[in-house]
Amino acid sequence: CWGSNTSMQLGLGSSTPTEPVDSVALPGGIVGVAAGGDHTCAWTRTTIHCWGDNGAGQLGAEVSAPTWVPNTLRIGGDVIHMALGRAHSCALRADGVVFCWGSNYQMQLGDGTADDHIRPTESLVTGAVSLASGDFHTCAMRTDGGVTCWGYNEYGQVGAGVRDGFEMGRGPTDVVGVGIATGVTAGRTHTCVLEAAGVPKCFGYNVSAQCGAPVTLDVVMPRTPAFSGGVVGLWAAGDSTCAEVAASGDIECIGRNEGGVFGRNDGTTSTPVLVTW
Repeated sequence: CWGSNTSMQLGLGSSTPTEPVDSVALPGGIVGVAAGGDHTCAWTRTTIHCWGDNGAGQLGAEVSAPTWVPNTLRIGGDVIHMALGRAHSCALRADGVVFCWGSNYQMQLGDGTADDHIRPTESLVTGAVSLASGDFHTCAMRTDGGVTCWGYNEYGQVGAGVRDGFEMGRGPTDVVGVGIATGVTAGRTHTCVLEAAGVPKCFGYNVSAQCGAPVTLDVVMPRTPAFSGGVVGLWAAGDSTCAEVAASGDIECIGRNEGGVFGRNDGTTSTPVLVTW
């Protein structure tokens, strides 16, 4: 790991490395890693290991202080995927049941309440095959190709076709206006779905044009960004969205290009820019 280590999210006691370094001691058999706001989790087939900030219980540990020592969790079966938000964590069990823990102020844990949980709590979501998480919302792609999202929805990022009030969240909701999905991804406050036909659909906060709209209005109904062709890969992060174009293999990005994250010196844009290597 490397980068910011203010909450020991790199698994190091104090240093802030600028190059990749070995961090926490983890068991063998790690099959995946996920990063949240200031915490990190890795998982084996049967166990979850989380470290970093624990102010809202997102590590699943009783002590609220940050730690570089991994806390070990289990969800009663094989773990196949995880997604982390700013202060919550979600894990997908092999039977399609989603478990979440940590902050639940905007109902981002999906159990139908707004109560925080420091232990993995079974959500109302079943039949899931993959997960994605923004700062305060979570989404799951289902076995039937549908997408369910829950949590903070002030900007329409849950995909209900409406916005909820200031700092208001909602329970698991089927995303409207999208076809059969092959993937779901989430930025800070927006969500994108990749349809089976290679068509991306994005919705939510659009102040940086990350949903592909040329204005800074929220996108409540899913909108297709103007990438140059059909898409085979789609990634939302922060206030940006990037896609791999099927015909060319090129990576194109829209949204906020702060610090040159698109690999070039462009500003915010709803017109896809080509990432150069």
